[in-house]
Amino acid sequence: MAPRSKKEMELSELLAWSPNTGTGKFVLNPAYWLFPLALWALIVGASLYHNVREVEQHTLETATNKGRFIFAMVEDVRLWNARHGGTYVPETEQSPSNPFLNDPSKDIITLEGRKLTKLNPAYMTRQIASVIQENSQTIINITSLKPLNPNNMADPWERNALSAFEQKNKEMFAFINMGEIDLFRYMAPLMVKKSCLTCHAHQGYQTGDVRGGISISFSANSFLKTQNAQIRTHIILHTVAFAALCALTLFGLTKMRRQMTLLATLNKRQEEIVQIRTHDLQEESRKRHEAEARFRLFIDASAEGIVALDTKGICTFANPKAAKLLDLKDAEELIGRNFHEASGHHTHCEKDIATHNCPLFECTKQGKERYSDKEFFCTSKGIPFPVEYFASPVYDDGAIIGIILTFVDISARKAHQSEITKLSTAVEQSPATTIITDRNGVIEFVNERFCEVTGYGKEEVIGRTPSLLKSGHTDKNVYQSMWATLLNGKEWKGEFLNRKKDGTLFWEEALISPISNEYNEITHFVAVKRDITEFKLEMDEVWRQANYDLLTNLPNRHLFEDRLENAVALALREDRQLALLFIDLDGFKAVNDTFGHDAGDHVLKISAQRLKGLIRHSDTAARLGGDEFVIILHEPTSPDNVAVIAQKIIDEVSTDINFKGDDMAVSASIGIAMMPHDSTDPHELLRYADIAMYGAKQDGKNGFCYYERYKEGISQG
Repeated sequence: MAPRSKKEMELSELLAWSPNTGTGKFVLNPAYWLFPLALWALIVGASLYHNVREVEQHTLETATNKGRFIFAMVEDVRLWNARHGGTYVPETEQSPSNPFLNDPSKDIITLEGRKLTKLNPAYMTRQIASVIQENSQTIINITSLKPLNPNNMADPWERNALSAFEQKNKEMFAFINMGEIDLFRYMAPLMVKKSCLTCHAHQGYQTGDVRGGISISFSANSFLKTQNAQIRTHIILHTVAFAALCALTLFGLTKMRRQMTLLATLNKRQEEIVQIRTHDLQEESRKRHEAEARFRLFIDASAEGIVALDTKGICTFANPKAAKLLDLKDAEELIGRNFHEASGHHTHCEKDIATHNCPLFECTKQGKERYSDKEFFCTSKGIPFPVEYFASPVYDDGAIIGIILTFVDISARKAHQSEITKLSTAVEQSPATTIITDRNGVIEFVNERFCEVTGYGKEEVIGRTPSLLKSGHTDKNVYQSMWATLLNGKEWKGEFLNRKKDGTLFWEEALISPISNEYNEITHFVAVKRDITEFKLEMDEVWRQANYDLLTNLPNRHLFEDRLENAVALALREDRQLALLFIDLDGFKAVNDTFGHDAGDHVLKISAQRLKGLIRHSDTAARLGGDEFVIILHEPTSPDNVAVIAQKIIDEVSTDINFKGDDMAVSASIGIAMMPHDSTDPHELLRYADIAMYGAKQDGKNGFCYYERYKEGISQG
């Protein structure tokens, strides 16, 4: 046997395939297949662990929120009671006198002879807890490490919680198993406030101390039942997913092993054929046959179907890929057949191409190449599939003797194009504003909704940055936070106050996501936004209706009380004075009775306008209800200065008001309470100003009275 040349040896090595490579060993040895299965087990197990933790955390959070809600409800009632200094109720078996309340006025007898007993915050909380337990099986216990009432002694769990509150913990909660019953326990601290010192100052408490806590216990069965059901569902889903992944992995590896085994056999057989031909043929014959074998190998290994047709369309050659695409057993089934009929060649909707009009034969008739990706072939079972083909004429001595046709199945490409088209259409027609930018924030795409909302045309924004929408009213920290989040590869959600092309301001809610390539490098950002301007306006209007009087447009009682508490706190912090004026319109009932409610409403609106016009922007005028108004004066220079303002109010309010041709007259009686002289408690200030107002009425109305002077007058009288 003649020695092989260097070129022949290189070709042999190129065609050879060794099962001893790393990939070959892995695929051919099923023992190694345990590694990917173990990887799937690790991934699925990690996912299951994460999901179970999420379910448990959600269950705990749901139960905790219920505990927080009950605590907040009880605490609000307790605080209401504390702010009112307790409340008196008839003394009954259900509400006997509290033996643990150190208050000489806890039991009183009314003028009618009824016995009343005071319910302090703790006593009222215990009664409410009893009602809640009867109706909902929820146990509420108010407890302390130093209880006045022995019944309020803390159990071990509550003692641990109270000790934790002393260490600044804000709440304690846990699921606890009590034999056959699962409970959820929640506890939060009761902080000592000024109103609490009435009953507990003798215990050494100071404002801000932890006096005790409210413990809430209820059945956890429904929570744990739901949690266990969700965990079982996650276990089933992850088990199914793991089984499917293992099955697909084993199926793929088995198929690859079969193909690699076949490839090894084919390579070995090819090497034997090459060696036999090299031994038997002369150098020239050997080279010719080697070239033919090489060409045939390339043809057979081609990813495209290749067929040769004569001038009548009869197939004279076909490679295995062509047979496979047409679902034939081998290429020999095509030889000698009319390819147009064998391939079921047709256009998109119907098999409407006659044999003599087949576009492929334009190559033989006109000598022109033919290309198309819009026609279909059919498998031997009649299943159509889209193809991309290229037909080229073959010449011999200047005459066309046939054509060479190459074709591929482009079903996947068509499906991908269809998906892209659908996605593009969905984005383009989306009711949400959509923007796509490059990594530097340069706009590459906007949809029609963007143009409708902003007023900009696509050609005006492509190549620019979204900063063209900036209004200057969005905090710079919002943009800094956004870019820090996005460049970290995370989604960012927030709101912008932007400006349209015509200058109109509008609110947008935005969800911006980074897009990464296969190397995990951020290449683009996509922003999906919606106009929430109307929502913002509606929320503002809801807030205004909840905090302002609809008739006079002055702050209502709710907003006034909030501002009064803030004003008192600020005055205490900065050692300032504060004046509170309580105003009642004299003669208002007569206006209503004489001229009607429309006239009365008109008087209230005009009076409100006059009051607002007499005070500074920093002061507050509010309507409490009916014909009662209040004014908060910040930093009055002196009581005399307050008197000047009060007199101006009386003079202005007393001016006649005309309504539909009728002149109506009212006057004002004003009570004045000063801080810190009269009180530093906002509720007491309001009450003292109210009392002083009645003093002004007793003095003949249409005047003002200080609480201090009214009190002195009572004591002297």
